[in-house]
Amino acid sequence: MKIIKNLVKKGAKIMEKPKAILFDMGDTLITYEDFNPICGNEKLMEYAYNPYDVSIKTIQSYATKIAEEAGKMRETTHIECMM
Repeated sequence: MKIIKNLVKKGAKIMEKPKAILFDMGDTLITYEDFNPICGNEKLMEYAYNPYDVSIKTIQSYATKIAEEAGKMRETTHIECMM
């Protein structure tokens, strides 16, 4: 967030609604220095349709369970999942 705040101070404009969202699945394009899925999900939820007002904690709980199950199948399916 520090980087974004500094860019805004220098006159950068922030999009109201993104045209696309790029998901980098682990050091492919962007290096993780401080991985924080809650922070990322909070930002995504600013743009998400959430008619049932599901909390970030609930979403992350499901994401963690999915990642754990996917992790168990990694060697047989050759699919990686990190959340």
